[in-house]
Amino acid sequence: MLGTIIISRAWIILRVVIDARLHVVDENANLRVKQKKLRKDSCSSSLAVGWLFGDDFCFVKEFRELGESRVAEMDENKRIKFPTGVKEVLSGTFAGLVGTVIGHPLDLVKVRLQTQNRYKGAIDCLIRVAREEGFRHGLYRGLIPPLISLTFLNSLSFGAYSYFKKQLQIAEKQYIPNWQEDRRFHPEYFLAGLLTGTFSGVFSTPFEMVKVRMQLDNVGHRLYRGSAHCATSLIRNYGIKSWYTGYWVNTCRESLFCCVYFGVYEHAKAFLSSQLGTDHGKINPLAVCLAGGASGMLAWVVSFPLDSIKNNIQGQSMEFLKDNNTTKQTFSKVTKHLWTTRGVGGFYSGVLPSVARAFVVSGSRFSAYEFAYTMLSKHVEGNDI
Repeated sequence: MLGTIIISRAWIILRVVIDARLHVVDENANLRVKQKKLRKDSCSSSLAVGWLFGDDFCFVKEFRELGESRVAEMDENKRIKFPTGVKEVLSGTFAGLVGTVIGHPLDLVKVRLQTQNRYKGAIDCLIRVAREEGFRHGLYRGLIPPLISLTFLNSLSFGAYSYFKKQLQIAEKQYIPNWQEDRRFHPEYFLAGLLTGTFSGVFSTPFEMVKVRMQLDNVGHRLYRGSAHCATSLIRNYGIKSWYTGYWVNTCRESLFCCVYFGVYEHAKAFLSSQLGTDHGKINPLAVCLAGGASGMLAWVVSFPLDSIKNNIQGQSMEFLKDNNTTKQTFSKVTKHLWTTRGVGGFYSGVLPSVARAFVVSGSRFSAYEFAYTMLSKHVEGNDI
């Protein structure tokens, strides 16, 4: 599969970077550090789905071989020195790549159900798209924008979240009497997620715009040759302003989503780890996967109405930017239309495949993040954000 190949090659690149940096450190320090060999391509190619199918895949094997501890014991002379925050950014990049490739078909089904009434349900939509438009040009149509954007945005989001969380914890220690780090409830996790979503809205809106336009550009009346053609066509015909159609509703959606996403994940991971008997400060892969899946499901349920409104706004004709007489679909108009024509269900059309996708994508995304972070922590010397 195309997605599996992309993920496997990304992991090979990450391993090459680590090994290359180790080799440079060895030469500069005149040490005898044998450069590690990469795993076989056949093993790496199974990385994308390894966490789903058990111990036969290298993703799970290597995660466990690293040990449960986030910070592995290493000779200080052999550790790579990276600037502050690089581990979070690189880990977020890998997490975004894995999650996007795995969840894109269900995301396409979600958008089709939200904006078109010609499908009976999620299964019918999935089957018809695959049959009428094909696998690569149907179910994975519009993959490039989210592959680029979500890989970039996840690196940005995980880095920003770590930064905001750290700063909020510093402020809490300074200004809140009797502050306890090991307390059960951490409101700073939710606030840090809220700030992360607000920050990322500026970057995610153009990518969301292109993704929605591509997913709605079906085989019956195809307008765009690809994602790049879609992006350039929007600018050429309607100006840069078209990229930011639905900016405010998308930013609100991102803020609400990230608030629930990170806040629930942190608490669920801590709770599940304690229930599974994991020592404090160590990583339990099962707890990570389940906590990530649960946080993704809840975040989508909470933010789904805003996502439906956003997709309808971004999927409208862009002629209103050129012709003042053309009706513009605003937040209030779309909300009223969905309510009067479809009721509450209009705001949750396509929610079931989205929730199913959220569990799979978020579970794999957080697993990939913790795995990459653990791997980097084993080889990298540097402060966290």
